[in-house]
Amino acid sequence: MKSSPQAHNIGVIIPAYRVANHIQNLIRNIPKCVDRIIVVDDACPENSGKAALELNDPRVHLVECPSNGGVGAAMKEGFKEAIKQNLSLVIKLDGDGQMDPKHIPDLVAPILQEQAAMTKGNRFWHFEALKSMPLVRRIGNIGLSFLSKIATGHWHIFDPTNGYIAIRTDVLKVLDFSHLSERYFFETSLLAELGARGFRVEDVPIPAVYGNEESSLSVMNSLFTFPIKLAQTTVRRIF
Repeated sequence: MKSSPQAHNIGVIIPAYRVANHIQNLIRNIPKCVDRIIVVDDACPENSGKAALELNDPRVHLVECPSNGGVGAAMKEGFKEAIKQNLSLVIKLDGDGQMDPKHIPDLVAPILQEQAAMTKGNRFWHFEALKSMPLVRRIGNIGLSFLSKIATGHWHIFDPTNGYIAIRTDVLKVLDFSHLSERYFFETSLLAELGARGFRVEDVPIPAVYGNEESSLSVMNSLFTFPIKLAQTTVRRIF
């Protein structure tokens, strides 16, 4: 029997850092099937969390970090809040608007149908939308995706570095958060932790949206740091 989104307590977690110009429009477009919107202000100098509260959306709950810890650290705080609020599952939405909230029902469907513990968006399914991805990001994502498959063991996941994810909170309760990276390696470290514990992850075709937002992820920094972290993750998975 298939479950409907309305039958569950669904939450969205938005790690907010330098997204004051985007976060209000993002929240306006989050569908009504979402019961709670957890905005984690990661010590944002633009007060992105305050901008979110100004909408007066009763679903918005603000968590403020005392210092900037990175997207992974913000997500871990969001996970803890989701567990505290007894949500059934949560979706990660970046505050810059690159993840279209209209795809939330598609993303959560395999979880509600008990086919997966976590789902991830797959940007490479939609080739027309992929053309809008900057060339450097496209090349980098393809390379990192292949290395991430080796590191995490999730060979059927085509876009493992994609941050548009949904996950059950009962799964979060058994994960070791100390194994989750606090910065941009967060998604890959989460995949590895799920793989080590035998949880099923499913791909969901979802196009990315690229506008005039600026990514705070340094391409050069990723080229140096990601391979090292991927190698460490591969060794940990094997042994």
